[in-house]
Amino acid sequence: MTDEGQVAVKQGAGQAIQNAGGAAPASVRAAETEAAQHKSLNDLIKESGNPEALGVKKAIDEMHKERSALIVQIKRARSRLEYKELELTAVSGFLESEKAKANHDPKKGGSLKRMKNRLEFRLSTEAKMSLAGEKEIVRRINEINAQLDDYYKVVRLERKVGFIKGDIEQYRNSLAELEKKISDMDMALDDMYRNLRRLLGVSRQKTTKAKQKPRYVQMAQQEINLEDIAVIKKKEPKETHAAQA
Repeated sequence: MTDEGQVAVKQGAGQAIQNAGGAAPASVRAAETEAAQHKSLNDLIKESGNPEALGVKKAIDEMHKERSALIVQIKRARSRLEYKELELTAVSGFLESEKAKANHDPKKGGSLKRMKNRLEFRLSTEAKMSLAGEKEIVRRINEINAQLDDYYKVVRLERKVGFIKGDIEQYRNSLAELEKKISDMDMALDDMYRNLRRLLGVSRQKTTKAKQKPRYVQMAQQEINLEDIAVIKKKEPKETHAAQA
């Protein structure tokens, strides 16, 4: 742009400022407003010097620390829960295979123990028993012991499955309590942030889809128009002189 054009632009801009009553240009005001909106709460609290706002911010920070600690507990509880669920799947599968192999009957244990007790009593009390008879009784006792071993193995697995299910239920209840605490903390934090914005006089900005062009686009167009006017004013004397010639 020539010196003459720059002068025209400056004169046009100066006239716009005078028409606005000496106020700062709209682009400057918009930039200042945008910068103020993007200030952090810490900056606003420091600038305000409001002791109540400082107290609210301290309470917010403390609650954030508690919330972070709860999140760590939740992660650990979920990890334990996942491990226990995998353990339950493995042990339950092994239990079913042992039941099938031993042809398990829940009522069989009592009858086997009674049979074993009768044979042991007979072996210890009969005075006139042949060697072959004694061997037969010992063989039957050993068979019963093997069946009882299979029976008690299934019983122990069933007991272990019950313990694992109890652990899973405990972890789920613990997770539900921790998640409830997190939810309550989130609601409390929302309330504290609303109170903090009220104390600082800051409102949450809602984004709206405006059809009009942004202010910086309007200002750019205005500057272009002023430049065009300056160029036209420069050309006008030359065109008038050419017409007179």
